[in-house]
Amino acid sequence: MYTNMKKTISLLVAGLLSAGASFAQKGSVLVGGSIGFQLSHDPGHGTLPGDDASQFSIAPTVGYQFANAWTIGVTGGYTHDENHLQTTPVQIASSNTWSAGPFLRYTRPITSWVSVYGQFQATYAYGGPVGNGTPDIYSTVTAQVFPALFFNVKNGFGINCSLGGLYFQNYHISHEGNQGSDIGLSFGSALLIGVSKNFGGHKAG
Repeated sequence: MYTNMKKTISLLVAGLLSAGASFAQKGSVLVGGSIGFQLSHDPGHGTLPGDDASQFSIAPTVGYQFANAWTIGVTGGYTHDENHLQTTPVQIASSNTWSAGPFLRYTRPITSWVSVYGQFQATYAYGGPVGNGTPDIYSTVTAQVFPALFFNVKNGFGINCSLGGLYFQNYHISHEGNQGSDIGLSFGSALLIGVSKNFGGHKAG
């Protein structure tokens, strides 16, 4: 189950990457999001059967650029994980995770079509299994800071890209009575991509 919480961290980052464009103007509304789908297969070891896993995630985000370089906003997320255990008969285990939280971002342009930004986020995630009656409910509180790049495609619409950052997480698993915290550096461990579009705003006077 803690693996699902780790996946939630990636989901939150991907969602926050979609917070908006560095070329947006003061007073503008930034809307973005990311959708992900992943398949994996474990062939098993020795007499142990393998299993197949799939994950679907969606992370909408909205922000407001209150100054020329500063954006504040909120992000949400939903992830569905499903594992097909190759037993006889095949068993299916699935879980849902929801997340939400605020973010703050500072942006600086590098060229006319590329900018770099640093972002801080604080998020709460909650989830558990689907339909099997196991009271394995878990929750996490995560604080994270990371650098990212924005590539302007046209008129404030573009692609956001990050390789991760520094995070701190506090987690709790209900029926196990298990809780604790974790701090780590995820930079370089994954490629996270989102898209965004800027609406409205005005040039600084």
